[in-house]
Amino acid sequence: MAGFLSKEELKSLVTGSIQTADIADGAVNSAKIADGGVATSDIGDGQVSTAKVADGAITKPKLGIKVVSVTVAAGATSGSSAADSELAGGQILGIFPTGNQDQHIANVVLNADGSVTVTLAAAATADNTFNVIVAKP
Repeated sequence: MAGFLSKEELKSLVTGSIQTADIADGAVNSAKIADGGVATSDIGDGQVSTAKVADGAITKPKLGIKVVSVTVAAGATSGSSAADSELAGGQILGIFPTGNQDQHIANVVLNADGSVTVTLAAAATADNTFNVIVAKP
């Protein structure tokens, strides 16, 4: 058929011809993107703003955080949680008291085994209880 382009000629003509500015806002949604079609390396730094993230899209499991309870017993200066391999190599994000806190916190450490140790500046006069927020590795 004279005058028609081959499949290869059409492909080469179309490839790279659509620019971001040519795509209407909202035209590409998750249903139109194949599984595995976009890798982290395909998204430029700073390209996803807070306004672009749907309400409720980022949940606690997706953030990869865990809240760990730690008690420093009366008369002690430190207390530790149980080992948790899921947290080994993670990062402490914060700490807050969940009950009595009669001494200042001197240190909070995420140990190699994934346990969390809270150390007080002086011995507790009663049980001191804390929640420690840890980001999983």
